Amino acid sequence: MLKSKKRLVIVLVIVGVFAALLILGSALFSLRQVTIEYRTTGATNITQYSKDKIIKAGEFKYGSNILFLDYSKNISRIEAAFPYVKVVGTEAKFPNSVIVYITERDPAFRFSLSAGGWAVADAEFKVLRVVSNESELTSAELTLPIWTNFSKTSATAGSFMSSSNEQTLITAISRALSDDDVNLDVSILSTITLNENDGEFDSEIVLDNGVTIRIYGLNNLANKMLFAFNHYQEVIEPSGEDLSTKVITITKNFDGLPGSYITS
Repeated sequence: MLKSKKRLVIVLVIVGVFAALLILGSALFSLRQVTIEYRTTGATNITQYSKDKIIKAGEFKYGSNILFLDYSKNISRIEAAFPYVKVVGTEAKFPNSVIVYITERDPAFRFSLSAGGWAVADAEFKVLRVVSNESELTSAELTLPIWTNFSKTSATAGSFMSSSNEQTLITAISRALSDDDVNLDVSILSTITLNENDGEFDSEIVLDNGVTIRIYGLNNLANKMLFAFNHYQEVIEPSGEDLSTKVITITKNFDGLPGSYITS
């Protein structure tokens, strides 16, 4: 009886392996179709792109088994070729197709290039557009905050810039602005500055009405930024006073209690 069970197990294993090899080697699971689907509404920059051209830029390996394809290179190629595209996911649709989901990247700031011109980037520090003169910027791009001391010799649309501390700051700003309790547009910002003092990073955001937000330290930055914009909306803006003289200071050891922030 024991030997019979062992033989049955061995037979089942062999059959299972054979079936797996047959499935994996079958042309049934060979990639034959790639489709693009939008996961965004009101997009203006990516809807002008041809879906066929987006697919072509991805250089997908047709004929390869969809169970083993790594789409990271395809995604990188698409995002490099189409700066405003952000690939947010891929989905294998058996037996032989893949859906690539894309959304539109939102500009977060602009900065000048030391070689001349301007670059527009999003919160992930992807360069969306490069122009040789400020006059070439659109009206919407002209309302973006200027990162005053972020300097690059040159920039290429579609590429990502590596700047960890700066990215921490712009991510905190973007999340705070879009928070349900704030919901402000990025156009309210005028300039962004990040300074290093003895290894510590201090940020300064100036709004278009002159209000200055100073935040010391990068620790707990998301909460600091959210508090600062909330305080601006609920206390500073409705005050009716001269906003150009108002400064909101968030200390390094901010805990949300009086004394960890200062308004002057």
